Amino acid sequence: MEEVLHNWNLFGTPLYRSADGWECKLELPPGKYLYKFYIDGDFIANPLTPKENLVGDGKGHGGLTILEVK
Repeated sequence: MEEVLHNWNLFGTPLYRSADGWECKLELPPGKYLYKFYIDGDFIANPLTPKENLVGDGKGHGGLTILEVK
């Protein structure tokens, strides 16, 4: 996967409570994106992503989930 660096804004994409849990809606161009959550001061991986599918982030906290937008 090609690495693309961004200026992360920890509070720029907040999640909102929905009937199914938490969500946010983003319009993203096609491609692969890596993400993790920042909750109560801690970075955590998506708990629904199997550990063997997480990508190491090199920071020592959690892992990253790959999201592919088609």
